[in-house]
Amino acid sequence: MSKFSQPAPDADADADEATIPGQGGETCPLHNQYLPCRHRSHSAGTEASKQEQRPEPWEEIGWPREAWDAFAWGIAMTADPTFTSARMTDVFGLNEESNPRGAVKQAFIKQMQSCRDDLKASDDDEIKAQEKADAEARRRDAAREKVKREKMERRLSGELDAAAQCFLDAFESDGLMGVDAMLSVKRPEALIDGLLYTDSLAWLAGPSNTYKSFLALDIAARAAFGMTYHGDDRPMAIVASLVIVAEGAGAYGDRIRAWERKNGRKIPRDQVMFYPRAVQLSDLVVEMPALLAHVKRQREQGTGYGLIIFDTQAMCTVGVSENDNTEMGVVMNVLHQLREATGACILLVHHFGADDAKGMRGATAIYAAATTVIAVKRKDDLKVVLSTRAPKGKQKDAEAMDAFLLDLEKVGDAEQGWSSLAPTRATHSGSKVQHTPEVNARQLLILSILAATDEVGGLGVSAIARHVTEEEGPNPKTAKPWAPSTTASWMDTLVRKDLVKKTGTSYTITDIGKDALTDGPIGEDNDR
Repeated sequence: MSKFSQPAPDADADADEATIPGQGGETCPLHNQYLPCRHRSHSAGTEASKQEQRPEPWEEIGWPREAWDAFAWGIAMTADPTFTSARMTDVFGLNEESNPRGAVKQAFIKQMQSCRDDLKASDDDEIKAQEKADAEARRRDAAREKVKREKMERRLSGELDAAAQCFLDAFESDGLMGVDAMLSVKRPEALIDGLLYTDSLAWLAGPSNTYKSFLALDIAARAAFGMTYHGDDRPMAIVASLVIVAEGAGAYGDRIRAWERKNGRKIPRDQVMFYPRAVQLSDLVVEMPALLAHVKRQREQGTGYGLIIFDTQAMCTVGVSENDNTEMGVVMNVLHQLREATGACILLVHHFGADDAKGMRGATAIYAAATTVIAVKRKDDLKVVLSTRAPKGKQKDAEAMDAFLLDLEKVGDAEQGWSSLAPTRATHSGSKVQHTPEVNARQLLILSILAATDEVGGLGVSAIARHVTEEEGPNPKTAKPWAPSTTASWMDTLVRKDLVKKTGTSYTITDIGKDALTDGPIGEDNDR
C-alpha cells in the first residue's frame, strides 16, 4: 500500500461513518485519495496541468509548426544581425513590456538560438572531418614522397629497377654509336623528292577550305605506285600508307573514285589502308599502344607503312590544349615513337590560326618538331599553292620548295550520283610558279601604297617618298622627309624581287607583289 493512500472504508460500516463530508466517495485522480486531497503536490500538479494546456507559441500567432521552424532556421542561418533583428521586430514587435507577443518572441529567440547551436555543432563536425581528411592526405603525400625519394636515392647510387636496367642494356648494346657507325646511318629517303621524307614528322597545313584532305589522299595514292608528284622532276618512293580518317570519312569514297577516274588507274587495295575514325594521340593507355603494336606487327611481316596520315590533328588530339607546349610536347613525343617504330613519314593535316600570316595554329612545340611543313594557300576557286618556305612552311634538312601550283579538277558520274575533286597539275602556267619573296614592314607599306594607286598608272619616287613620310614619319636620322634618292634605292630592291615593275619613272605593283601584300611582313613577331 502506498504511503500516500488511505484504507477504503469497510463495506459493513455505518453509512454515517463511511460517508465523510466533502468526500462523497470520490478519490483524487493524482494520488488515489478521497477528495478533497490535501497532498502538498496536489496544487502544483494542478498548475502543471494548466500550463500543459497553454497553446504553443506558434499557435498563439496563428502559424503552423512548419512555418515557425522554417523561420527559426532562416534567421539562424542569416549572418547579418541588423537584418535578423528587423525581421523579428516585423513579426513579433518591439522588445517592450506592453508587446502582447513578447512571450512568443522570447520563445522564438530561444528556438532560433537552439538552431544556431545545432549549426555550429554541424560546422564544427565538418571542420573536424575536413581537418582529419587533410591530415590523412598529407600523410599519404609524405609517404609517397618518401618512397619516391628512396627510389631516387637508390637509382643515383647505381641501383636500377627492372625497367631502368632494360633501358640501360639497350642503351649500351644497341644505342651507343661511334663516329664511323654514325656516318653509316642511312639518311631518310625522299617520299616526294624535295618535299617529303621518310622517318620524319610533317604537316600539311593551311586555312580552312584549302583542300588539304584531297591533297593528303593524293599523296597516299601516288605513293602506292611511286608516281611522280605532278611533274617529271619530283619522283616518289613506292610505299604503303595508313590514313587515319578522323573526320569526313563518308566523303572519302567519292574522293577515291574521283582520283582513280582522273588518273586512269585503280589504287592498289593492299597499299592504302584507311581507319575511318579518330585515334587519340594523347591516349597512352589504350589507343596509341594498340596502334604502335599494329604498325610494329606490319613491319615485322614485311608490310610496314611508309606513310601514316592523321586527318586531322585537331580530331586526333581531343581534350589536349593545342596552345600548351607541355601538353603538345607529349603528343610530339608520341608521334616520334610512331616514327621510330615504322620509319615512316608521319603526316598530319592541320589548320592555320585566325591570323593566316602566322601559319599553323597552336603551340610552338608543333612547328619545332616538324621536319617539313607544307603550307597550302588557295589562289582561286579551285587552285592551291604549296610551299615549304618560312615562315608558314618549313623544310628542316633540305632546300625549301618554291611555290607549287595545283588545280582541283571536278570529277563525277551523274548516272551513279557522285562527284568530287582530284588534284592535278596546273595547266595555265606550269606546275611551278615564282616564289613570293619575303618583305619587311616598310616594303609592305610601299606595296600597299602602290596597290592603292594602281589605277592611276603608278607613282614616281618623289610621290612614294611623300606617302612614306606621311605614314612612317620623317627620316629619324635627319628629322626631315624621306629623300627621293633613298626611296629610289628601296624601289630598286623591290624591282629585283619582281614585286614592283618600273615603267619610265613610274612604279607599279606586280601580281607577285600583290601576293606578298596578302602574306604580310616578315619580322620578329612571326619569325619562325
